[in-house]
Amino acid sequence: SEQYPRALRAWWFFTFIFSTLRLCASIIRIVSYGGLDSYGDELRFDDIASICVFPISILLLILSINGRSGLRIVVSKEPLSEPFLANNSKEEVSSINRNEKTTAFFTANLLSKCFWLWLTPLLSKGATQVLQIEDVPELSPTDKAEVLYTIFHANWLKSKGAHPLRQALLKTFKLQLSFTAVLALCKGISMYVGPLLIQSFVDFLESSTRYYSEGYMLVFILFLAKFVEVLSTHQYQFLSQKLGMMIRSCLITNIYRKGLRLSSAARQSHGAGQIINYMTVDVQQINDSIVQIHNIWMLPFQVVLALLILYNEIGVAMFAGFGTMILFAALISNNSRMLRQFSMKVMGMKDVRMKATTEVLNYMRIIKLQAWENYFQKKVEECRKGEYKFLRGFQFALASNITSLGMSTSVVAIV
Repeated sequence: SEQYPRALRAWWFFTFIFSTLRLCASIIRIVSYGGLDSYGDELRFDDIASICVFPISILLLILSINGRSGLRIVVSKEPLSEPFLANNSKEEVSSINRNEKTTAFFTANLLSKCFWLWLTPLLSKGATQVLQIEDVPELSPTDKAEVLYTIFHANWLKSKGAHPLRQALLKTFKLQLSFTAVLALCKGISMYVGPLLIQSFVDFLESSTRYYSEGYMLVFILFLAKFVEVLSTHQYQFLSQKLGMMIRSCLITNIYRKGLRLSSAARQSHGAGQIINYMTVDVQQINDSIVQIHNIWMLPFQVVLALLILYNEIGVAMFAGFGTMILFAALISNNSRMLRQFSMKVMGMKDVRMKATTEVLNYMRIIKLQAWENYFQKKVEECRKGEYKFLRGFQFALASNITSLGMSTSVVAIV
């Protein structure tokens, strides 16, 4: 598909940044002045225009990151007159179009992608009848493992340094990571608009002389902020999970192809169990971490912003809650370290169990002939008990982490 010019995409991106700054300035001005009717008409019109233009800037941002115009250039290798000379060309083309089962997400427009309208026909069909395998559409051509692996492998060969895998993944999926980062930023900013407007709502309800235009504007700002928050949150979750699956397919394909080319010496240090661990446990952990990857910079940003709002409202009492948060962070960090240790031990024991099971299956005839079934059964069961021991510790550490996270909000509020 044709791409928009880079200069135009850059202009749309900077337009979104300027619109975001103008929106923040307008909200701060409305809150500081105590409403739209507290200052001049010129500023009031400027603030209203900034708020109304912001959704348009989000649309331009999506277009600038997506980059596709929707126009498709089809170059035919056949002579121009052949389709008109052939009698069955129209039937062949129509049959090809009917047999295409590509997901509607690939051809959906921007509105359909924003509100998942492309998924409605499949959900409607699933609500009325049991879906069969032929009813499930295929992946987009750009999302298939073959295409992703080709791009990833080309970037892998170009990557140098201590972490070539990280460089290859960043080069391959930099656009998707950038877009999800923008969505995370929109989600983080919009979720604090409500707390900032609480005092404005209280002042409006307590004032003796009320201007309904001010109330309508406050409600409209809150509605727009919640709309942006909900839309960006759901899109962030969906696109992050989709990105995680794309990375997972790249890594599994790469590990599988590498496993086919291992030498005999390499197979001694990388057994079948360890390779299976790479393709299941390790890759799945990377897949699950993609949804949380932007929390590395989003959580400090949200904490600082929340502390500033609290300090503005309750003063020095904020530091007591902040100290309690630090204590919970230390506890959760210690539990996370234990989770990592138990996870490594579980994977090690799983590798030992897989090696033992593989050896038993490979030499089953000799084991049966020598009547060694009970001996090898005990060996496999010992491996299972060791794996269960570390898995039990992992689950206890995970439960402790979840309990600490659940208690933290209430304890901080009480302190």
